[in-house]
Order: sequence, then structure tokens, then C-alpha cells
Amino acid sequence: MRGSMSNERFAGRVVLAFLSICVVGVTACGTTRTGAKENGQAQAPKGSLESRLKGELGEPVAILPRGEDGLVAMSADGTRTRVLVNGQVDWVLVDNRSQVIWFGRPFEIHLLDLLADNPIPETIMRQP
Repeated sequence: MRGSMSNERFAGRVVLAFLSICVVGVTACGTTRTGAKENGQAQAPKGSLESRLKGELGEPVAILPRGEDGLVAMSADGTRTRVLVNGQVDWVLVDNRSQVIWFGRPFEIHLLDLLADNPIPETIMRQP
């Protein structure tokens, strides 16, 4: 039918619009959640996921989607890795301002809080 849009194309546009709003919203927020700063940089609380990853893997830490292997944190030299979330992960966005990791699975958007001691992925959007 002319002028109609497939469900997948519509879902893609909804996700794109949602991410655009998130990026604009995050960019507009000028403060971080920690409050503690050193040399102008916010410091993660001890025991948080961010602090543990830096301690285990060194700095900087890369966060990568590994398809069916999940969401993975990797050391800069690639020798040390840690699985953060099991299962299919198609894309990832590390949001330093909000201090969360956004990631996507088919028809879903999730986030993982870098400041939490033992973060559990939160589902933000799920297409019915």
C-alpha cells in the first residue's frame, strides 16, 4: 500500500527519535550525579561499577557490544575483558554526562548505571 510504513521501519524511526531526545536532554544537563570533582572531572564513588572496571581493567576502559556474547568491558590493550550483560547486544552508547551505559537489543533499549554498586540492566523501551 502506497504511503504506509512497515512495522520495522516505524520502530526504527521511534528508536532514532528517542535517542535524539536523550542526546539533546543529556547535553542540556550540565551537572553530574556525583558532585565530587578532581581537576574538573567527576569522580565515581568507590565500589561503583565504574570504579571497579577501572580497577580491574585499567584506564581507559572500552565498552563494546559483542552481539550474542553480550555487553563487554575491555582494557585498552585488549588483554582483559569482563562481560557486563549476557545475551544479544546490538549497539552501545556510553553516556559520560549521565554516567550510564545505553544499549540495545532487538526491539528494546536498556541502560546500566555506572554509579551503582551492583547495577541491573533497566529496560527503558520495549516494542510490543
